[in-house]
Amino acid sequence: MLFRSGRSTASIVVDRPVAWGDAIELEVEVLTKDGLAVSMPPLVRGFEVGRWNQPMADHELTTTSSWTLEQEAGSEEEPQTFALFFDGQGWQQRNGDVLEAWELGDGRLLLVETSDGSTIDLNLSLDRVWRNETTVEGVLVASVFDAVGHGILTLQDDVDGLRTLVSTTVTDASLNRSVLQGVIDERLRLEANGSLTIEAIDPDEAGGSFDLDGTVTVLLLETWDHNGTRRLDHQQIEAQATLVLIEEGTRMDLDLDAFATLQRWQDGERVDQRELLKGEGTFGFEDQDENATMVVNGTVHAFHQESVDGRTTEDRLHVDGTLSGDVQGTFGLVRGIDSTTEAMNASGETFEVNIIHQEDWFNITGLGGGSFLGGADLGSHHNES
Repeated sequence: MLFRSGRSTASIVVDRPVAWGDAIELEVEVLTKDGLAVSMPPLVRGFEVGRWNQPMADHELTTTSSWTLEQEAGSEEEPQTFALFFDGQGWQQRNGDVLEAWELGDGRLLLVETSDGSTIDLNLSLDRVWRNETTVEGVLVASVFDAVGHGILTLQDDVDGLRTLVSTTVTDASLNRSVLQGVIDERLRLEANGSLTIEAIDPDEAGGSFDLDGTVTVLLLETWDHNGTRRLDHQQIEAQATLVLIEEGTRMDLDLDAFATLQRWQDGERVDQRELLKGEGTFGFEDQDENATMVVNGTVHAFHQESVDGRTTEDRLHVDGTLSGDVQGTFGLVRGIDSTTEAMNASGETFEVNIIHQEDWFNITGLGGGSFLGGADLGSHHNES
């Protein structure tokens, strides 16, 4: 017992656990130093065990709250952080052992996830947050947290010597988290737009450079986790970009008016997939052997690569150009899918194949043409495979 300014405070330890709704009676008797009772009668107080800011009697009242939820996991190399801030106003109502609370407010969400060379950094301002909780006998049995807002999303991925950086402004975000009968259900959906860059992590070591700069017109991310299991994972990006590839004397410049990827998984099974690259541009390179030099300048009139649900639906290429130096002339190439049919492999399994039709031609004068072209005959060539 401590004495402060004529008052005393004491800490009380009970010999058994207490639960919500338990009735406790406290009796205080003042004794002298000799153990004799003071003439005044003992002081008796009774109370029920409850929760902070939750009156025990039936009631309906308004509330104001401000709270923070922060979590950290992972390692120093792969940190995982989560922080949620909330300020709101609402009301609560008790009817017997059941207490229901409703609050409306705003807040902020911070999320950083790092794994296998990929980092997601999300910073959201939550414009509207709705929170509903139901407590029975002091135990939370149902909770619904629903929020919408906007913010900033950054994605970085280091794979196969390339670094991809997507910096976007989140125009529409929704987050829903519920706990019903002990089952946790979480849904997150983001729509954003911004910029996209892909570059070689170490161009000098790779012997060349790869630079892609573009504008992200659509970035859509959607996830659904139910009771600890990922039920839905949707990732979609649509962009326009310019690509510059330089490697061992070769330079290619492409304007990609369509750059898109789509992956959608439900219950561990991929149900939708698309990859698209479409554009045009220029290319050039220089080559030489002991006796001759050749310079190539070409135009990519059409470049279209596309796959849907894992099947190649477009493989189209149309290029032509000029040869200068000791070897002079013109060349061209046209390639595309001629048809799709069924084929059987050696084990008798039938599968779908594309028949590729390709035509290329060379009109060359000068020395060493066969050497530069790998010994190919001059003129027109046709191939289907």
